[in-house]
Amino acid sequence: SFEEFVNKNKQVIVDFFTKAEMNRQINLLKKEYSSVIAAKVGSMFGCDLRIPAGFERYKQGKDFLWTSQDRPGSEVSLNFVVYSYPYTDKNTFTRDYFIHKRDSVMKLNIPGSLEGQYMATDSNYVNVKEFSVKGEYAFEARGLWYMENDMMGGPFVSHVFYSPDGTEMIELMGFVYAPKYDKRQYLRQVESIIYSFEWDKPEEKE
Repeated sequence: SFEEFVNKNKQVIVDFFTKAEMNRQINLLKKEYSSVIAAKVGSMFGCDLRIPAGFERYKQGKDFLWTSQDRPGSEVSLNFVVYSYPYTDKNTFTRDYFIHKRDSVMKLNIPGSLEGQYMATDSNYVNVKEFSVKGEYAFEARGLWYMENDMMGGPFVSHVFYSPDGTEMIELMGFVYAPKYDKRQYLRQVESIIYSFEWDKPEEKE
């Protein structure tokens, strides 16, 4: 009976433990996070986002922020990106538009070490869905990234939200480079950052 129950509900069981682990990561972020990056994100995008301590290195561009953490002694790099862009129409929330926008922003802001190298999206492996996070509409994308003209790559996860006034979109993206390791646990760590996201309350703005 137990075997039959597990086989029938295996996805529900996996989702339960995944959610429990995500909540554990989120609770840790509430206690320990980078105040430097949180302040930078708040001033640039008008939101609260808890980035883990250790993500002190960052690169800033126009409506763009990239912060990362390299694990000492291993080829593991955890990365988080926040960027915004104007809302145009309902086609903004489509798979094709997501890939187009992501590639244009990444090419401009995340180049490789050599000329002609830049981050791109593997369009064959992108899954999207619409859902609700804390009562807000969100567009989620999961897939694989790679470095054009290089051998680097890995998984990513993104959430896209409307701005409070509906004029802009903000994208939160975590991506991982860990060629020698199972990347699932690392991706969950950067994904938990996304779930710490909240827009600043009006009374908190100066």
